Amino acid sequence: MNLKKLVLTLGGRLPGWAGIPPVYAVIVLILYTWTIMWFFWKIPSWLLFMNLGELLSAFSFAMLTNLLESLVVLILVLLPALVLPAGWFREAFTARGSVLAAASLGWMMFVADKFQIKADYPSALINGSPLVLAVIFALSVLVGMHPTLRKLIESVADRLTVFLFVSLPLSLLALIYVGIDAIF
Repeated sequence: MNLKKLVLTLGGRLPGWAGIPPVYAVIVLILYTWTIMWFFWKIPSWLLFMNLGELLSAFSFAMLTNLLESLVVLILVLLPALVLPAGWFREAFTARGSVLAAASLGWMMFVADKFQIKADYPSALINGSPLVLAVIFALSVLVGMHPTLRKLIESVADRLTVFLFVSLPLSLLALIYVGIDAIF
């Protein structure tokens, strides 16, 4: 199979371009909010031993990490569209992808919150993760079948795209700052 045929086949399975930014916005809202809250939580203690430049470096690295994490999560949300039959996930991608991303990230945050020290290792939560992820996936598929809920989730996800106008330039500035910081 040549490359052009493979690209056309995969392109036909992916959702339309209009459905991807709202899902990415849901991912961005969750990841960037989590990191910014964590960052502001740590600032009082960091001020005792870090100067402004070091704080900006830490924030820039965090924003750059968020950019990479959000792109990885988006790719993981796009995978079911590639694996499942074309109409299953693609037709209601915004609703299904938003629920899949939000619920999966929420589960990961819940597990991370429970895992503070080695003694608190949540083995029961980790071992139950495949079942939870299967339930999350089933929920995302069911959301696409319920028209009212689907429209509601699509509407919220569409409104969240405004965060992309903040997060993407912020991530670009972070990339520039990290690049300059690495050179000098």
